[in-house]
Amino acid sequence: MLDGIDRGKFAGSSTGRFWTLDPIDGTKGFLRKGQYAICLALVVDGEVVLGVMGCPNLPVDAKNEKGERGCIFVAVKDQGAFQRSLKGGPETRISVSKVENPAEASFCESVEAGHSSHDDSALIAQSVSILAARLFALVASK
Repeated sequence: MLDGIDRGKFAGSSTGRFWTLDPIDGTKGFLRKGQYAICLALVVDGEVVLGVMGCPNLPVDAKNEKGERGCIFVAVKDQGAFQRSLKGGPETRISVSKVENPAEASFCESVEAGHSSHDDSALIAQSVSILAARLFALVASK
């Protein structure tokens, strides 16, 4: 394994093609048996053209916290983004919500205090009229 890693001596460039991998994005979440992701991206000429994330503990249906867990997300440049269960089944196209009233929006942030200022996030949410209860409910549920 180490010999294989040592062959990856790409010094970096604005041209060329390479893969980049984050084997455990969210180490603290992984150690707590909480949320983490395995992230992979294909970079071509300095631009990400394909991204894949495996999220073993994420609910397949965000509205059903107690339901099936384990998702794979795939995004392909100019083709969109998709979600599927780790157990297989059909892909579902995903996109940014079309919420027009900020009070109905979801506001998400990291539960790790070192990655986010919860007080600043609350002020931002308040400044655009996102309901504070919705902000804190999301933070508390993670």
